[in-house]
Amino acid sequence: MNGIPPEADSSSKPSRRFLSRESSILLWWACAVSATGIIRAQTPPAPDQGAIQSSGKFVPSRPTDQDKQAQPPADKETAARQIEKTGETTFKVGLVQGDRATRTVVIPAKIKLREGLIEYALVTTKGKVHETLFTTEASPLHIQTAALLLGLSPQPGKGPPVPVTIEVEWAGNGPKRQVPLEEMVELTKDSPQAKSGTTLPKGAWSFQASTLDEDGFGAERDGSVIALISDPVALVGNPRADQDDDDLHIPHAASLPPEGLPVSIRISPAAPAKAE
Repeated sequence: MNGIPPEADSSSKPSRRFLSRESSILLWWACAVSATGIIRAQTPPAPDQGAIQSSGKFVPSRPTDQDKQAQPPADKETAARQIEKTGETTFKVGLVQGDRATRTVVIPAKIKLREGLIEYALVTTKGKVHETLFTTEASPLHIQTAALLLGLSPQPGKGPPVPVTIEVEWAGNGPKRQVPLEEMVELTKDSPQAKSGTTLPKGAWSFQASTLDEDGFGAERDGSVIALISDPVALVGNPRADQDDDDLHIPHAASLPPEGLPVSIRISPAAPAKAE
């Protein structure tokens, strides 16, 4: 069944209630996306659609009025049709999977860098691929939508960040492995966080949503999903100290999956903080 239509019959009441509960989010999201002209094919843009800076970052051209008028009209039902129900509690938005029972978003990814400085844990294949641990073909817009539906994200520009846990899962020749993302990032020097050579301290990440402006949805435009340094455009931020130090993070080789093995990045609610 594609989408979760509001007129679903009684056999799909859980889906109908789910959509009803989140219909205002879907409607706002669909209209905002359509108005800024960011519903586009999820393929790497051609060079003539923008410019590549010396840093390697692709900056697409600003959408013209003609581009925006060419976008299909978006409403609650249009947004709902992008959601595919895959099980009693599970759904897909593009390549992104969601589970209402566990409130988990699952993103397919691949390892990118195994050494050298990194500023991101996850970007899209059109993002800052020269300084990231993992890359994904998934759309940040779809990740954001799934997170909104599961209550893992504030609406862009509204509310504080939501604390989340992030784990990386893969299957090799043995049982599946799940490693906290922070254990995959090593510090190059002493910092308020920890000593040089250790990994990021355990703890939550901040699902902050991204920016939405006249140029579109920031995370979709820049390809930034999980940032290690301060980046308001990224969907998820690193709340730890020294997030402005871009010479601090490298991959922790001992915790990484084997070369070429696909992984899943799992985002779920963080456990409540323990009282002091």
